[in-house]
Amino acid sequence: MSVEGIGKVNSYRTLQSLVYEHIRDAILSGRLAPGQRVVAAKIAEEMGVSRMPVRESLRRLETEGLITTVPHKEAVVRRLSAREMEDIYSVRLVLEAYGGKLAARRITAAQIAKLEELTNQMEELLEQGDYWSFQEANERFHEVFFEASGSAVLCELLRNLWSRCYAYRHFSAAMGKRERVAVAEHREIIRALVDKAEDRVEKLVREHTEKAVEPLLRRLQMEEQREEGYCAEEEGVDHPGHP
Repeated sequence: MSVEGIGKVNSYRTLQSLVYEHIRDAILSGRLAPGQRVVAAKIAEEMGVSRMPVRESLRRLETEGLITTVPHKEAVVRRLSAREMEDIYSVRLVLEAYGGKLAARRITAAQIAKLEELTNQMEELLEQGDYWSFQEANERFHEVFFEASGSAVLCELLRNLWSRCYAYRHFSAAMGKRERVAVAEHREIIRALVDKAEDRVEKLVREHTEKAVEPLLRRLQMEEQREEGYCAEEEGVDHPGHP
């Protein structure tokens, strides 16, 4: 391949990466909500690109569990059921607890300082009522924490599992309630890390993850029950809990 040809390939890969990041960011930020159609032609027009990099990006996002294809080849943001969310968190629970144990062995003073900085930042954002910035700081806290495990494979697996849940962050929005407890839990985890208490870190991380999923599952279950009730009403049949 000529140098010019290599340049074209690299340019296309860069373009495809930009399209991928654009769609992924829209999903993770909630601009594209679970169940919403992702129209390749519209995205291509908005970004001034052909449909090919858009289609390739959608295929990549489908392998990551963020996009699903429904009949007639329509792409939509994947909508998770309460059961699917519970399955994701059950795996996260095991991996995160193990990651916490590794982090207790390997974390550096600089990483502990960063965790403390992010926890303080979360507390300030909580007082300001800035929910989305609070969530970003929370996600960064967990990134630093799991990077401290020293396991690249573990970090990769957890990033994938976290990304599948990002679109549902607003479901557990309750500023001043769960978030305030989460900040206190972060401080407990940091103290255990400083003490190099592996078993305590593992236990605290497990409890932290279990508490995080509870409001999310409740909300998903309520929505599913509401939809089932609506469908039953539309069909004119009796439905438990739906008068």
